[in-house]
Amino acid sequence: MKTAQLNASDQKTLRAYGRLAEQIGNLLGPFCEVVIHSLENLDASVVKIVNGHNTGRAVGAPITDKALKILNQYQSVAEPEPPLPYYVKHKDATLFRSVTHVIEGENGQPIGLFCINMNLCAPFAELCAALVPGLVTGVSGDSEYFGSNPAEAVSQALRKSRMEVDLEEGLSPKQRNRAIVKKLYEAGIFKLKESIALAAEELGITKHTVYKHLREFKNGPAPDAAEPYGPQL
Repeated sequence: MKTAQLNASDQKTLRAYGRLAEQIGNLLGPFCEVVIHSLENLDASVVKIVNGHNTGRAVGAPITDKALKILNQYQSVAEPEPPLPYYVKHKDATLFRSVTHVIEGENGQPIGLFCINMNLCAPFAELCAALVPGLVTGVSGDSEYFGSNPAEAVSQALRKSRMEVDLEEGLSPKQRNRAIVKKLYEAGIFKLKESIALAAEELGITKHTVYKHLREFKNGPAPDAAEPYGPQL
């Protein structure tokens, strides 16, 4: 098979997928192997591998026959569909449920493969402990709200920020609103559309006040500020 010629942009793309591989491996735990193949050298195609102990592979391992078959099928049609998940059995009889994504370069041609292999022979108790550590250690996770639209996401973030700020004692109404706006700012909520207007309405302040607080968080308070938390409009 003809190998790919990777330019600097293609190499950058593969490195970006490498960071994604780390995240997926961390998310799904030690029984999930994530592999990136570069099509530049099929004899040593593995350029990134996370949790390689599942198959005993390391960087520099060759491409597999299954990966070559998927690549051939992908290149044989004009508009290929994403490959479906499949099952493979390792030489030690370990069963994996796998999926392979074909990575395309800037010219639209395949430059690599992104493979996820889930070890189905992992002990169930160890798999649960890896995915939900709180079941074993008592660790609790951070809360995350899945809003269906920006307004709902802002409202949920406001509710959480209010609860956190209300635990602080001795804050005046002005200081309380400023502290809530700061928490929303630190959480990146104001990147959402209409978030400033929604926050101002919920807090009973003007959009101008929200903008003023945001400027202070970004640049520091104005030198001639009359009071430490700014005027409440």
